Amino acid sequence: MHVVVLTKQVPDTAQLSGSVDALKLMAGGGPRIVNPWDEYAIETAIQLKEAHGGSVTLLSVGKPEAVEALKTGLAMGADEAVLMSDNGIAGEDTLETARVLAASIARLGEYDLILSGRSSIDGGSGATPVQLAALLDVPQVSYVAQLSSVDLENKTFEAVRLLEGGRESVSSRLPAVISVVKE
Repeated sequence: MHVVVLTKQVPDTAQLSGSVDALKLMAGGGPRIVNPWDEYAIETAIQLKEAHGGSVTLLSVGKPEAVEALKTGLAMGADEAVLMSDNGIAGEDTLETARVLAASIARLGEYDLILSGRSSIDGGSGATPVQLAALLDVPQVSYVAQLSSVDLENKTFEAVRLLEGGRESVSSRLPAVISVVKE
């Protein structure tokens, strides 16, 4: 099983205080961390690797210093990390980011799942995974609280989505893009 995890470096909003200029922090001048939602995706990928074998590849679009976020993911147990960094791709436009990710994934070769956090704490739109799935022409399931089963032989999975009014069980085919929540 090959799982690709979209990993973004974001401002460390926990460092916001009276002594830190919030605008400077959000503009990239302050401390940076792995997007907390992406940490859940990395952990989910590692659990899948432990259950099914295979590998976990982290994929990020960002500035060169985003390598620090990838190092964190490698320390958590990912096998490989790829950083797409170029002055022409600042990562501010979700569709352009999705296009760069799609091209990068095509170069990685076959994959079973692409995981991401539900959104990033600096943008919060959650659009990139949806756009990526559309570009790759694969199913996308959002707000996944639990992967109930993954059947590699039949190329299917079952998941539980966390909704505002409750939970929803869904099933789909692999490969797919899944965005996860804290649970």
